[in-house]
Amino acid sequence: MRFSVEPAGHFDLEAELKVWTSGMSTPIQKTFSMAVDIYEVQGLLAEYVGR
Repeated sequence: MRFSVEPAGHFDLEAELKVWTSGMSTPIQKTFSMAVDIYEVQGLLAEYVGR
């Protein structure tokens, strides 16, 4: 499994998470509002993937 995080910016007010799992050519995508700490989500995923 791998993932990428794109934080919210000045023009794009939403953060985006993409998750690729084995056997999938396109990622699962989830959009988060600025109210969600995308770096906390990233940390949790990194902890899980690192196991």
